[in-house]
Amino acid sequence: MFLYKLECQIAEHGLTTVILAANDDHSALELAEQLVKRQFLTSVAIEETALLEKKPVKSGAGYFLDRN
Repeated sequence: MFLYKLECQIAEHGLTTVILAANDDHSALELAEQLVKRQFLTSVAIEETALLEKKPVKSGAGYFLDRN
């Protein structure tokens, strides 16, 4: 199992960061798209999804998100 950091470019919304756990890269991309679509009340068009980082899931694994 791996911890993934991805970015999704969403039409009419912009760039959004998704962090999730998955078994492989393909599953991570599919899960990210499903997660993004569940977060919006209306249907959204995901233009692009990029895998930024991948780490094994273990104690202390995580990502720091700086929004400044």
